[in-house]
Amino acid sequence: MNNQDIRVICLYKFKLGKTAIKIDENINLAFEEGYANGRTLQHWCEKFKIGDFALKMS
Repeated sequence: MNNQDIRVICLYKFKLGKTAIKIDENINLAFEEGYANGRTLQHWCEKFKIGDFALKMS
């Protein structure tokens, strides 16, 4: 799984109303501790909040 896959999961969970912290916990629980970076997920959630739903890495 690559970063774009994780971003898709993050967007899905964000749309369900989950916080970046909960998203981080869920991803790391499902795959392994340290798999997702909490700070990166927070950054993506901030972009989603302003309407930037682009899934490609820039």
